[in-house]
Amino acid sequence: MLNVRGGDDDLDEWPTGRLLSTAARLVEQAWEQSLRQQGLTHAGVIALQAVSRAPCSQRQMARACRVTDQTMSRTVDHLVRGGFVTRTVDPDDERRMRVEITPSGVEAYRRVIEIERDDSSGGDSPVAVSDPATLRRLLLEIVRSHRTAPDTPRSTPGGDGT
Repeated sequence: MLNVRGGDDDLDEWPTGRLLSTAARLVEQAWEQSLRQQGLTHAGVIALQAVSRAPCSQRQMARACRVTDQTMSRTVDHLVRGGFVTRTVDPDDERRMRVEITPSGVEAYRRVIEIERDDSSGGDSPVAVSDPATLRRLLLEIVRSHRTAPDTPRSTPGGDGT
């Protein structure tokens, strides 16, 4: 008999795709909550990674993050308001804006990296599983088998552009 209530008692009957989709949403929600505690968003973390090694233009950041210039502009606006980056006129080309990570941006980015490392070890993280290495191997297999062209831009790195 089909259980139409949809509770946990019928999870064993769910198709793999539905389980994976549900697990992804739950992990994403937990991850976003962890990032909010740092004052960041998923898009902000990706942008911080792009500027973590050296100052660069917003356009370079957008290309590195595979988003539009407009999306990167909104993301950088959010990071500037949070004190994670500064945005100034590029001294080499006054038509460009140069983005540079601040000390508080470096510290926030380091904290996020630590949270991500906890994911890999199964520690106190948004992804707590009994066999993280096997999960990671399977996820890599899925992602690699569905990879899109590397130059295909997405509208936002985190879904909301901030």
